Amino acid sequence: MVATLIVFILIICYRAPYTKFNREKRHMYSTKRWSAFIILAVSLGFISPLFADSAWENFLSQLQPVVTLNGGAAIATPVDTNTQSVAISPAGLAYHYTPQVNNWPVVGMGGVFAGAEYAIQPDWWLQSGFSYYAFSAIQQQGSTDNGPGNYHYNVQSQQVLWESRLAYHYQRFNPYFSVGLGTAINKDNNYQVTHNGSTGYVFSGHQQAAFSWQVGVGMDANITQHWRAGLSYRFVDLGANSLGTVPNAWGNNQASPGKLKQDNLYMQEALAQVSYLF
Repeated sequence: MVATLIVFILIICYRAPYTKFNREKRHMYSTKRWSAFIILAVSLGFISPLFADSAWENFLSQLQPVVTLNGGAAIATPVDTNTQSVAISPAGLAYHYTPQVNNWPVVGMGGVFAGAEYAIQPDWWLQSGFSYYAFSAIQQQGSTDNGPGNYHYNVQSQQVLWESRLAYHYQRFNPYFSVGLGTAINKDNNYQVTHNGSTGYVFSGHQQAAFSWQVGVGMDANITQHWRAGLSYRFVDLGANSLGTVPNAWGNNQASPGKLKQDNLYMQEALAQVSYLF
């Protein structure tokens, strides 16, 4: 079936209509195109056993769809506690912003995983699929010489990953290791700063996508033939995030050239999960 489909695609590609720019050269390339087509067809004859319907169907028959719901708490880990110098105007006006060193906010989070499970050995199985996670807002805090005063703003993240888990089956327990790669959507907003009872320069909100990854370990227990429950730990990098510029920072509707930013936002997560295998 798969081999037949590939041949059909090759025929379509060969018979595709020529444009007016190359129609005159059709005869010139006809022999070469047929030769290439024959070579591809012969090559396909050698590799077609790799796509044998029986082998493919056997693989598909061993896949077991699985859906996992999880939830728990996450601790945002400070990455860069160095002072940032942010330019407010091209003339050289800049203020310094120092993150709070002992700021380890705890937030709630939840997610869902949808994929398939495959037994690679009698006691080993592999899960792969897509996962989505959402976090409640993280509050970043610090101090600034813009006043001087204190500032804070929120960071809210969502994460979409291609995630895989390698597990070992021991009696009713399934310890596993997981990895995931994907993207995070980080939204920074609600920046506030106060000094001497008044408000200083205020950065606008900003949303961006960033490369994201995770590694983790966990343990699932078989409750019934179709249900599992367990606990897991994940270390996550939600990637870069930043606030927007300061609107009209130096008049004439011209924004500031600089803004507050983080190169990485790390999270340590403790999760409980429940899975259903179809």
